[in-house]
Amino acid sequence: MKKLTLIILSAIIILNLSGCAARGTIEARLENADPDDIKIFPATCADGELLYQGCSPNGISIFVGYIDGWARVPFILGSTIDLPTSIVADTIFLPTDIYRWNLSAKSNNEK
Repeated sequence: MKKLTLIILSAIIILNLSGCAARGTIEARLENADPDDIKIFPATCADGELLYQGCSPNGISIFVGYIDGWARVPFILGSTIDLPTSIVADTIFLPTDIYRWNLSAKSNNEK
């Protein structure tokens, strides 16, 4: 019984921690006003960029500067936990991304 409770609590914690994947996936599609900036798998790309910056010697670039040293560990852990959920959510939205990407390519060709 304790093992089942531990598994359920672990699953709930992981799902809550990765809740920003759905938010990031939807935000990346709604905030995108520039048709030339439509990306395929935008939340996955954002997680990959955060992991890349977290492992670089320069640190993580944010709005006010850089996060360096041990302060970037929570960003790396959060991005690592968020990555599988982002991949699943971006895969679900893949047909709409391709449709929007094709529309933007057609509008660019007409210009």
